[in-house]
Amino acid sequence: MRTRLAPAPALGVLLALALVACCTSSAWAAGCERGTIDGSFLLDFADEDGDLVELHIPGILLKRITEKKLAKGHEEWGPIRKLCAVHALVITPTATRREQAVAAVKDLEKKLISKKWERMVRVREQGSRINVFVDTDGQMAYGVVVLIISQEPGDKSLVFANIAGEFDLDSLLAIADDMDWPGFDRIPRN
Repeated sequence: MRTRLAPAPALGVLLALALVACCTSSAWAAGCERGTIDGSFLLDFADEDGDLVELHIPGILLKRITEKKLAKGHEEWGPIRKLCAVHALVITPTATRREQAVAAVKDLEKKLISKKWERMVRVREQGSRINVFVDTDGQMAYGVVVLIISQEPGDKSLVFANIAGEFDLDSLLAIADDMDWPGFDRIPRN
């Protein structure tokens, strides 16, 4: 299966992460530090007139989304109700700053690995990259980071997304399958 990294799927990943998020408090509140990664460094590379999508869903809103989903019988949302926050960015850096921005994303990949985050997905295709990292203790996950560097013709966007909180990996994978997140189809299932 060929994974496309065009703007619509990148934005789809971002919106899917927002929809899946459900939580009880903000990621910056006490108890939610684990799994939280700051992606605001990408804002330094955004052109004032360039493409930018930023999404931050605070804990109280996420809690309400979860309550409504559960009230409508969507029990698959139950095991992930302890998520704390969603933060995501999609930017298209200026041509002069693109190389620096890509290097900054690659540096974040190295930092996550050095902090013992596990790489769940790695896709490299025609210069584009998708990487998904998870902060886990083997049973529970505490954070997921999605990094996309697009090299598609007409799309040179960079995507950062972070879900912070406590959830089990099987629930995350089930929702990823349901929402057809790129790259997640390559992860082995139990």
